[in-house]
Amino acid sequence: MKRPVSPVHRLVRSCSPLSARLVTRVKWQAGVVEEVDPIAATRWLKERIPVPIRDGYTGLNIDYWEANTWLLNAMYATEEILPEMSADELNRLRVKAGDSDALVVNGANLDDLSIRSGIGLGRSRAPGAGWRRLRWADLALQESAPMASSGAAPCFRWFNYRSWPIRIQPPTEGSLDRESFLRLVEILSSFAYPASDPRICCYYTPLAVVHSRMTGPPLVLSGRLSELSAVYDLSDVHGSPNNIWPEDLSWFVYTDWDLSGTRVSGSSELIRALEADVELETVRYP
Repeated sequence: MKRPVSPVHRLVRSCSPLSARLVTRVKWQAGVVEEVDPIAATRWLKERIPVPIRDGYTGLNIDYWEANTWLLNAMYATEEILPEMSADELNRLRVKAGDSDALVVNGANLDDLSIRSGIGLGRSRAPGAGWRRLRWADLALQESAPMASSGAAPCFRWFNYRSWPIRIQPPTEGSLDRESFLRLVEILSSFAYPASDPRICCYYTPLAVVHSRMTGPPLVLSGRLSELSAVYDLSDVHGSPNNIWPEDLSWFVYTDWDLSGTRVSGSSELIRALEADVELETVRYP
């Protein structure tokens, strides 16, 4: 009997003009599949973008489209009454009580040499009952935080915390949160391409690939926009792609591994639709 083709299988089928293949094979949740050649994929991209493409080690950063906005990773505040304690203070108490191990690397106790910020890395999702969405703008107003005036793209520098209070689940770095990613996919599908299902490419830096060497090649998958939501839970990566682009390059998604926001570039109409959406929090920077 012929084995049915899953969305993940379909997603990684190469598409023209990105038809070069790698000889290496990666085990995904749905089985063993082939990936698009990252050299061919990025070369094709560079040939069609008449501006420099900056460092791809943490994500491909390109300024080319008509407009852009940043989607801010979701954060949450607990509705429970908790003591005023930071993530670092809580960790030290847990280590002292024997409930957690100290972070030791090459004989050095990093907990003694550093402060745990409480910021996660990679995929995240809404924590569920007992937590409410906390907007960056609201927290910044409460805490007189610098936000964009910090001079950096959305990251830990936008707030004053060295270690976040345990009453807040801070925005992660390196990946959009699940809810924001799925909403972005919905808007790209319904607004940018209401009557078609374009081919897309998903680019992951080596940092975003599980068990990857930091000096290894990036991972590039290719498929259809309708299948994009399937990539978020792939077990071989740490979350959403660092870059996503369609074959006609009408928009571009950039999630830097070191940042807590995702820049979406494209037409003014697309950007206005993202900024008007009540489920997303956006900001213009710079």
